[in-house]
Amino acid sequence: MAPLNFESNAHQAGPRSRDALFSKVLDETRRFRAALPSLLDRHAGQWVVFKDGVVASVHASMDDAYRAGLRAFGPQGGHVVDRVQRRAAIPATAGVVFG
Repeated sequence: MAPLNFESNAHQAGPRSRDALFSKVLDETRRFRAALPSLLDRHAGQWVVFKDGVVASVHASMDDAYRAGLRAFGPQGGHVVDRVQRRAAIPATAGVVFG
């Protein structure tokens, strides 16, 4: 598979641009996590590109999903690529983290 060649000016983006992109991705991640229970029925074990609160595309591998996300939305699209799978809560209290 040929490498993707996206011109990105992320290295030139100012703090506001980076903060805005981070905020978009964080919001989209929250939407993905909220939708996860319903996604498990149709897409368990598959990789998805998730954008604007919906599955934009479904893929068998992380690489395919990553490439599809870049093609569809570009390197600063604010989309999420993740595998649809059950996640267990991980307790992280100060006692666990700092012993």
